[in-house]
Formats: sequence, structure tokens, C-alpha cells
Amino acid sequence: MNEEDVVNKIIIDAEALREVWSDLDTASNEIFFIFKSKNFKISTQSCFALIDYQFSQDLDIVFDFVCRKEQTNSYSMSLMKIGQKALSQSSKVSIRLNGEGLLSIQYLFVLGDDHLAYAELFCVPNFESSKSHS
Repeated sequence: MNEEDVVNKIIIDAEALREVWSDLDTASNEIFFIFKSKNFKISTQSCFALIDYQFSQDLDIVFDFVCRKEQTNSYSMSLMKIGQKALSQSSKVSIRLNGEGLLSIQYLFVLGDDHLAYAELFCVPNFESSKSHS
């Protein structure tokens, strides 16, 4: 994803995101990513529970936050689970959205001797659900 296409972005500490991920309801079919002017929220909902986690742009675990447009999109939980292994080994995570809701999640790995590596996951939104959740 080109940087000029990015309308919303958060770079967050991977350890904090791992804690959130462990508390989300992975029985849910979808996960919502919600960007507001001063915060980012991750939400899951199933017949068991509604779980929301909100990250304010002012938190120490947030390294960068850009919200050019308030945006709510849902994504397939099964696709998000693909990134679990990368999340478990990463040190920082960048979550970026373009104007159409295309999701890019970059995982940063420190390999030692200051060598860095990245893995990136792309996902298209579930358009019907994205319009109904806030």
C-alpha cells in the first residue's frame, strides 16, 4: 500500500496488541477496526460477548497515530488469525487503512544486530457489516 493512499494508521507495541488479541472473542466471524479522530478501537461480537478495546493516541504504547477520516470496517476473523504467528514474534505492529477499507497490517521483527524484517498481511473489508457497526 502506498503511503499516499493511507488515510488511517496506528503503530502500536506488539506486546499490547498480543494482550488484546488474547482477550478478543475469536469465536466471532468478524473483527471491527474503528478509527475515530483521537482513538482506534478493535471490536468483536458473537453470541457469547461484545468485546471492545480502545487505544487513545496519547498512550505510551502508541508510537504513531493518523486519522484523516473516521472509518469503521469489518474483516473476516479467519483471515485475521493468519497473522497470529507473526504477531507473537513481532515487536511493533502497523495497522493501516486506505479510503476503501483495504487493511494492511505490518509486523516488525528485530532479528539481532539491529537487523529488521517485516511481514505484511492485506485484507479486504466485509462491506455489508462495515456499514452497520460503529
